[in-house]
Amino acid sequence: MPPSAPIFAPGRPGRAVVVAPHPDDEVFGAGGLMHDLGRAGWSLTVVAVTDGEGAFGPTDDPGALAVQRRHEQAIAWRLLDLGDVAIHRLDVPDGQVDRYEAEVATAVAPIADGASWLITTWRHDGHPDHDATGRAVAGLACDLGVALAEFPIWGEDRLPWQGRRRWPLTTATRAAKAAAMDAFASQLEPSPHGEPVVPAALIDRWRGADEVLLA
Repeated sequence: MPPSAPIFAPGRPGRAVVVAPHPDDEVFGAGGLMHDLGRAGWSLTVVAVTDGEGAFGPTDDPGALAVQRRHEQAIAWRLLDLGDVAIHRLDVPDGQVDRYEAEVATAVAPIADGASWLITTWRHDGHPDHDATGRAVAGLACDLGVALAEFPIWGEDRLPWQGRRRWPLTTATRAAKAAAMDAFASQLEPSPHGEPVVPAALIDRWRGADEVLLA
């Protein structure tokens, strides 16, 4: 990310609502920002659209994976030192968010009303759940008049330059984010089908780079 890209400017402390398609998206894409906002006095709310139970594809026990991923998420938040984060779980089936896009917007609306920022995955990220969540939240932000920031997970190289912002990570923030990412063993260790769900190259990239937003 060239240093000439403008720095994201969230403004005075207020309330930020982060909408994550799966447990871990908010940490991988915006964990440093969340850490810094929390320390700056912001109130953070996370909406978990799914529990990520479909990460391995067909599995004998998706319920156990959902429990594991919620547990990993809770550990990651503690490592990010987020304090008291309000959490809302929508229980949308993993991999089917596009079928529930309108329901996601309806569920998030009362949570987001009056917020300073809505933060979610980029609506053109390339993962169906990320895209559908991004579309639902982007439309809602427009309807409510709430500022919107989108972060890429899979699609950073395709993120348009117009509107790009960066969030510089201090050494301390980078270390906290790295520890939080390590909490997601289900995504970083070899899956039942072989390779990890999240490639090591992406993890290394997120450890070493400032965060990128479209805002």
